[in-house]
Parts: sequence; structure tokens; C-alpha cells
Amino acid sequence: MKTAGKTVIKAAKSKTGKMIGNAIKEQAISSGTNLLADVVRGNDLEESLHNEGQNIRQRAADTIEYVSRIPKRKKKPIGTQNKRKRISYGNRYAEKTDWLSD
Repeated sequence: MKTAGKTVIKAAKSKTGKMIGNAIKEQAISSGTNLLADVVRGNDLEESLHNEGQNIRQRAADTIEYVSRIPKRKKKPIGTQNKRKRISYGNRYAEKTDWLSD
């Protein structure tokens, strides 16, 4: 049985986890910029926080929908992997019969 920590690390290292992490990072940067601009303009900070909260929820939902639409790769069963065929070139270790030496 795996521990929760190993499962979380595996999920975070996956492509999906990285996509979600990047989306969260982008949203955090965008939200911080928007809040700073509203403070400088003198807008109501409470209203700005409310708007950014809605934006974060919307973007998170969009990211989850996008990730769920990505087609998953099917794993091949272990026994059905392509195996190389051995190519036989005749009995090359047999007695040497050089047709030129006749």
C-alpha cells in the first residue's frame, strides 16, 4: 500500500499535475498584478478580492475541463510488446566451403 505522500508526489510530477500547477502559478501572478493595479488606482480592495476569487474559480474549472478532454494513452499489456524476429543467414558457422577455391 502506497503512502499518501508518494501518491501526491507522483501526481505532481505527472504532465497533468504540471499543467495544473502552471495554470495556478499563472493565475496567482495575474491576480497579484490585478490587485496591485486596483490598489494603485484607489479601487475598493474588497471588491477586487471578490472579483479575483471568481476569476480563480473560473480558471480552475476551465483547466480541469481541459485536462479531462486530453485523450489518455492506452498502455500495452506487458506480454504483447513487439519482439524482434531473429534473422537466420543460414549455417554460417558450418564448415567453410568456399566456392572460389575449387
